[in-house]
Amino acid sequence: MSETATTIIKLLSALTSPKAAVKYISVAVFVVVSWKYFSELAKSFGTPEENISIVVLLAGVGLGSIVGQIVTWVGELSWKFINGRIEASKLAKQAIEEKAANELKMAKENERLLQKYTESFPHLGWESKEKLRELTLRDITLDFSNLAFKALLENKYIKVISQISNRTYLVTLNPVIAEATKSTWEQEIKENVDDYFLDMTPEKQKVLELMEFREEDDDSVIEFDIKSTVSPYYSCIRREAEDENGFWLCFRSYYLDEFSKRTGREYQDESWIDKNRILLPVEPEGGNA
Repeated sequence: MSETATTIIKLLSALTSPKAAVKYISVAVFVVVSWKYFSELAKSFGTPEENISIVVLLAGVGLGSIVGQIVTWVGELSWKFINGRIEASKLAKQAIEEKAANELKMAKENERLLQKYTESFPHLGWESKEKLRELTLRDITLDFSNLAFKALLENKYIKVISQISNRTYLVTLNPVIAEATKSTWEQEIKENVDDYFLDMTPEKQKVLELMEFREEDDDSVIEFDIKSTVSPYYSCIRREAEDENGFWLCFRSYYLDEFSKRTGREYQDESWIDKNRILLPVEPEGGNA
């Protein structure tokens, strides 16, 4: 086998990577260039003839190695930059897809929660409804020893902000059901006030008159059974804080404005009814003809 073939085989066996190939090509190019230009330059410097080939070869190999290393380094940097951009683009796309999937999942969960809430709301106790409506206005504290309030948390209708005491928590309304709570409340107020006026009686008219705003305390005599007329629970106007001296007549929260809108009169939130003011009519006794 000739020396040339042996040399080629050795070079091929050393080509273990693209970087080595680049360096070999670079060295080969500069060896050729060196033979063309550096041999005459070496002669002009007085280099002995027998040493010119060594000088030219060393120059070609040296310059070729340097340039090959530079080309390899630039190539690696370019690849890292391009690959980094590709990976960043993949990660950004993946993040967008994950975000979209999470948003879709959350939207479906919120839709199911809202549907469950709208279906179950009519069946909630009046106290739970009142608390949910109050939560549309502000965060409040609830005692979770009350199982009805605890159920609101378990159904994800409310969220805990912080614990106040062993059983009391500061809570906020789940924003998913906030609008539905407001709309049902507003609709219920209108319907209840409609019913109040549709079923108007002289006694209910007098109750409204007792709720009108006055600069001075009202001590007029009440000549009808006001306690039977005003319920302590579900009425538009309630009877509250009753004791041996009397009780308060109070508009349910946010009913006052609706009554004022309907009648054009100015009302007050509450009015104290002293029991001494109540003078019930005496039923006439039956007699023989």
